[in-house]
Amino acid sequence: EQTIQQIFHGLSPEQLSREEIRQAFSDFQYSLLQQNSSLIPIVARYKLTDNDLSAQIKNLPHLSQLKKKVLQILFLYIDQLKIQQKQNDAYIVKKAQSYISQHYSEPLMLADIAARFRLHPNYFSSLFKKQLNITVREYILRLRIQKAKELMADPDLKLIDIALSVGYQDAAHFNRAFKNVTGLSPSQYREGIKLNLN
Repeated sequence: EQTIQQIFHGLSPEQLSREEIRQAFSDFQYSLLQQNSSLIPIVARYKLTDNDLSAQIKNLPHLSQLKKKVLQILFLYIDQLKIQQKQNDAYIVKKAQSYISQHYSEPLMLADIAARFRLHPNYFSSLFKKQLNITVREYILRLRIQKAKELMADPDLKLIDIALSVGYQDAAHFNRAFKNVTGLSPSQYREGIKLNLN
């Protein structure tokens, strides 16, 4: 909107060159499409080619009407960009979830996951929390504990082996994480499984 306001700033109907306005908006539109080619279909759908714009400008006798029309077009682009951004954000978080589910048994650092999507860790963390209402760290923790609970159903598996297989390098860290999520120690949880089976 600032760009459009600059185009119109200080202009009066006498000073206004419609071709200059069309060219300014056309240049703005071209630079926008260069940055985001997925907006190109919108140009056709809403008749925003140079010829279309010339025709629309020609039919608007007053500066205020012209300004209103240009702002309408700009807000149309902004709305489409917002929709695309939401779709893109959801896709990134879905891909991050998939990556975490495949690598939860390995050391997982927020910065490393964010780097896979070429995002700053803080931005990625905020995006993840906004989409899933849970932090990346908490998501990884809950996934690991869920996987550990599934493995505990096998009585032949040792707790230390389960801890290692879900990404914990020692029993102490595993015990603490498990208790934080479930309220029980791993051994207490396993005892509960045995009691339920008997």
